[in-house]
Amino acid sequence: MSKYFCRKNLKKFERTSMFAVSFSHMCDDTYMSPKNRRIKAFVEAHHQKAENFPNRYISNTHQEAICLEIVKEFQSHFAQTFPERSLFLTAKNEFGIEKFVCTTIRPTLLPYASIFQMENCSEFIARFLDYEPLKIITEGPSCLPSPSRLIDWCVGDSFDFAFLLVSLLLGSGYDAYVVHGYATKWICERDQSQLEHNDSKLEKGNKEVSPPKLGCTSPNVEPGENDPELSNSSYGREEKLQGGSEYSEGDDHGDDHVDSENGRRHVHCWVVIRSGKHDVQETVFIEPTTGKTYLLSQSPYTGIESIWNSRNYWVNMQQDKAFNKTSFDLSSKKSWMPIFDCCESDGENRDESIDDDNNVMNLSSGSNRRNNQNFHVPSSWVEKIIIPEKLFSLRYPPKGQRVILYHKAKLELFADGEHNQGLSSRITKFSDLNRTEVVECHENFAKTRQDKLRLRIRYPSDMKACEYFHSDHVLGVKEWIEWAGRRRVVYFYSKARSDGLSFRDEQYGDKITEHFGEDRVDNLVCRTVYFRSCDGRNTKKSSIVLSGVDTDKKLEVVKVVEVLDHKKLKTGLSVVKRTYNIAENLIEMQCKSSKDSLTTRVARYFKDQKTEDQNVDIKECFRAEKLCLDNVCSLHQEIIELADIRRAE
Repeated sequence: MSKYFCRKNLKKFERTSMFAVSFSHMCDDTYMSPKNRRIKAFVEAHHQKAENFPNRYISNTHQEAICLEIVKEFQSHFAQTFPERSLFLTAKNEFGIEKFVCTTIRPTLLPYASIFQMENCSEFIARFLDYEPLKIITEGPSCLPSPSRLIDWCVGDSFDFAFLLVSLLLGSGYDAYVVHGYATKWICERDQSQLEHNDSKLEKGNKEVSPPKLGCTSPNVEPGENDPELSNSSYGREEKLQGGSEYSEGDDHGDDHVDSENGRRHVHCWVVIRSGKHDVQETVFIEPTTGKTYLLSQSPYTGIESIWNSRNYWVNMQQDKAFNKTSFDLSSKKSWMPIFDCCESDGENRDESIDDDNNVMNLSSGSNRRNNQNFHVPSSWVEKIIIPEKLFSLRYPPKGQRVILYHKAKLELFADGEHNQGLSSRITKFSDLNRTEVVECHENFAKTRQDKLRLRIRYPSDMKACEYFHSDHVLGVKEWIEWAGRRRVVYFYSKARSDGLSFRDEQYGDKITEHFGEDRVDNLVCRTVYFRSCDGRNTKKSSIVLSGVDTDKKLEVVKVVEVLDHKKLKTGLSVVKRTYNIAENLIEMQCKSSKDSLTTRVARYFKDQKTEDQNVDIKECFRAEKLCLDNVCSLHQEIIELADIRRAE
């Protein structure tokens, strides 16, 4: 009988008239939704190639036919008992064949470890597919194509999102279910324009680098302390939890869950993950269109009609309870009414490769064949879900990018290699609701960039830019912060540099402050260089002139102050501070007899005079001064060249 049933349906399928009947409800172009237009175009392109598709796509097996009869009988009895409620039990696939919703779920484990976890998988699906709301927001979709077709189209409604996400989560071992219910209008339309953007991964970039401590004027002051320009860093901001309130001030979406025209609630589909598997400690909701996770008590949903997975279908019988008090104990029939009693809620997924006709032989004839206590839900009619590696790496098909609008913010996402600067994401924050005045811009970069740049933060109003690099930067640069025409602060990975430089603060035309690590042989911890502007022509031959920020300006070194680590003093009189006053031809040494000594001794030497201080080694002073000035010049030139490279990149 099952073979006859398949042949009969296949014969019908080969007739063009079948498609006219199957899709007669969507032939009016003025009413047809974009989803139905895609299905109609697909059918018209493939109706003569039916033999290329699996039989279960274009017909129902004998067991599926019995399942549909049981489901329709259940729906009839339920409608008589609860006439005010509506269940989503069956839908036509892309070939116009009616299928039970449980059989459209196909548990699949994809070969991509990066989406095995619940959060990563839900975020991937939310951004992999483009979203379109339901044509009639108070009703479920008339057609439910296979997840494989959804991947080909890369666009769908909330039901399509939920079915694909549940299929992948079940394959990863989660206790996941599709939820049919009601939600606020902004959720149904995926309107996030009134939500604050709070993606901490984009805000802080790679966590391999600790938050910066910037600024320094003396070796005993931590960088960033007492520095108002550097203290307003975006690091350290308290991030909102996704489980908390997302609504921004003035948000009026909270109660917008009823259609004002007919008083009916907005239909929506999402995912619930029950606790117990994969270390899930508490039952949570996942909004498949955004990838966000919500606690039951803090979700934007307003009601649940039913839930299902690939094994059974449960109707919610807790309509008299407050939504946040809903129990998800599926073993309690007072809370959840199953269609098939023989299917255990906590059982393992059945092998989807088993042929349904093998199970038909176990069914007895007559009325028992329709007894749902002796019936198992047929295995999925959908073939194993496959996302090609090339499509998976594209992340945001078809062009490899997505744009999401938030409250006073815009998020742009890019697949690897799709942006000419190597951008992976950009979040732009605005001061106005129209998103015209930029406050700050965060740009995350792929690891493939040759300059090892990982994050850039720009503040246009302050003319400030902060750049953060990976630890394998060729010159050991960790952070590069610049105020256009005023100041440049650079942090280094000190162990990556032979000179131990860890911090450099250049205030254009005024001074440069440099800090060094503790491993230097000469115990140097801080060096400050003071400048004055000059034209480069009316200076002494002995003067040290460096290039300024602008090519037309020159900087003459006036004085250099070096501070040594007093904690490493040897016994006897040792130098703790050296001052080279170039303008006055003066060398000044500040000495201590021990590291615990509170008093210091100052020795001065004028180059054009003889010194009478026997404790001063004149030749050593000259050598130290020359070495100091050489280091200042070479390091300044290195930074100038690096700045030119940064501007070019």
